[in-house]
Amino acid sequence: MASLISRFGPQAPAAAPAGMPPPEFYECGICNCHHPAAWDGDCRDDNNRFAPDELDKKYGPHGWEEVDMPGCS
Repeated sequence: MASLISRFGPQAPAAAPAGMPPPEFYECGICNCHHPAAWDGDCRDDNNRFAPDELDKKYGPHGWEEVDMPGCS
């Protein structure tokens, strides 16, 4: 059985729908990875822990926004 990549090839970054703000992520002061802005969970949750290059690959280099870590100003 062919993998999705071999069947469909590389996919373009997923852009936010027109009129919607780009997804927001904050750099965690504990694990130094990026988490979704509305997420408040365990840093070991790999589904919610990203490196900037992973976000660039998924959303494009200007398709996501970094915000302050919640509780920090």
